[in-house]
Amino acid sequence: MKTTLKGCVVEKCIRISALFSAFERIFDKDYYFGGETHDFWELVCVVEGAIRVTAGEDIFMLEEGQAVLHSPMEFHSFWSEKGTMPHIIVVTFAADVMPALKERRFRLLEGEIEMLCGLLSESERIFRFE
Repeated sequence: MKTTLKGCVVEKCIRISALFSAFERIFDKDYYFGGETHDFWELVCVVEGAIRVTAGEDIFMLEEGQAVLHSPMEFHSFWSEKGTMPHIIVVTFAADVMPALKERRFRLLEGEIEMLCGLLSESERIFRFE
């Protein structure tokens, strides 16, 4: 008996072609990063605490569980906020396929933050950074 299965179509939402960095840090209460631009994407997620972020001309607060996705060549900076010692995760990457984003700020679910932490703990074993 031959079984015929219909596959579920998987859209190419994001296709990451290179991973440049994946790390987490806890910063001092008075930390200030003056900013940068680069030709790849950068995801910044706040695990604990709060940071104030610039993204181009915009300035906004990110608190625990929130993230921002900086597009290539977008000037961005951040600093500690509310007297906290922010714990953040940063992942930088190049993407061949990237959807048009309505909102570059978003909230991650607890499980998604745990997945990011898992990626970080395994990144040295899985990826070879040069």
